[in-house]
Amino acid sequence: MDAACKDVNFLCSMVDGVPKLRTDDKEGYYAQIQRQLALSDLPWCDFLIYLSGSRGLAVERTRFDPTYWNNTLSQKLTTFYFKHCIPSVNSCEVSLCHTYSVTVNTASKLMAQWRLL
Repeated sequence: MDAACKDVNFLCSMVDGVPKLRTDDKEGYYAQIQRQLALSDLPWCDFLIYLSGSRGLAVERTRFDPTYWNNTLSQKLTTFYFKHCIPSVNSCEVSLCHTYSVTVNTASKLMAQWRLL
């Protein structure tokens, strides 16, 4: 695990002898975990890392990071939602999907529930 964590392309780095998930990992695991923790309102999850070559296994308890959520993810998700999701729903309302239409009011309630507003 030590050798893997020294590789700048690996998703973890060693911190005080313990593998820690990088916040900027190229695979996006940290961001995915933070989104899931925020949307499920959970304080932490266990992230397992298995190295098949050495059969090494590490478990990292990853806690919800409100600073990362508020300063990075929430803004990106809000932008994505209003730039891509709402226009898609609106075009669906106009064309084929009258039965499944979603109003802006409903979208606002969802955003508030997901802590995106």
